[in-house]
Parts: sequence; C-alpha cells; structure tokens
Amino acid sequence: LKNGTVQDRIAGTICKYIDHDPLAPDFRIVAVEYNLGAEYGNARPDLVYQKIGPPRILDYKTTSTYHAKYFEADMEKYRDLFQMYQYVWAWEDKHKEKIEEYDICHLVTKDYRCTLKPFPISEEALRLWYQATVPFWNIMKKIEDGEMRPWMVADHEDKWGLCEYHPACFKFR
Repeated sequence: LKNGTVQDRIAGTICKYIDHDPLAPDFRIVAVEYNLGAEYGNARPDLVYQKIGPPRILDYKTTSTYHAKYFEADMEKYRDLFQMYQYVWAWEDKHKEKIEEYDICHLVTKDYRCTLKPFPISEEALRLWYQATVPFWNIMKKIEDGEMRPWMVADHEDKWGLCEYHPACFKFR
C-alpha cells in the first residue's frame, strides 16, 4: 500500500469515523454484534440503535476505494439484501419490536468517506422473503440431518471463473 499498511488504513478510518460519527447525537445503542440465536440462523447485526421511534438495524460495509460513477448502483445492491431481511425478521420475532428501516453505513478506507443510507422495510417484501427462505432452511436442515443429499448447481462458473466448489462436485465425489 502506498499510504501505509492495511492496519494503518483501518485505524485511520476508525478514528475518522469516530470523529465524524454519522449517527444522530441523540441515538441510543441497543445492541452491538448481537447474536440473535441458532433459531434465527445466528443472525448477528452489526449495530441495533434507536433514535425517536422504533429500533434500527445498521450494517457496516467497507471498500478500499470510492468510484463516484458506480457508487449509487453499488449502494442500491443493499436495498433488498437477504441478510438485512434476516436481521429484521429475527429481531422482530425475538423482541416483538417493529423495525421500519435498516441502514447501510458504507466506509471507504482510502481517502476516507462515510455514507449512511436508510432503506425502508416493506412488510410485503419481508413476508415474501420469509416465504421464499423457509423452504431452503428446511432443505438445509434435512441435509444436515442426513435425510437428504446436497445437489449440484447447474452453472459451475461465472465471469470470474470456476466455482470454488467445482473440484468437490467433479473431482472428490
């Protein structure tokens, strides 16, 4: 790295984040890296915090560089993020508290930049996520219990090359 070690860059990012905390000064930390339990797939939101109103879930994402041309599209990929639906569903089910939005805090480590973007939670989208996810969890449980064998995906490569599990499917059967 030109500007020092990875540790230097990370330490610098953390210090700048602390100095320029994007969260409102009146927020209250509810939980940090809180494991919601095995019954919720060990979902572990980075931060649950509260301003006025219901709790909010925040997930940190980091990249080393910022490209203005791609930034909005990159942020949009977090709109319907599987893990965020899992966090919201797990929190609501376990704590009986409604989550109306989750936030993504995107940190750029080189030439520090911090963007906090809220994403509203649609009840319909959460319901559809749950409806589509539970059957997969049931299949995973059957595989873990030896009641079902895993299967192979139809595509074994993408634009970056062969799937990392390709040898497991074709060489070490």
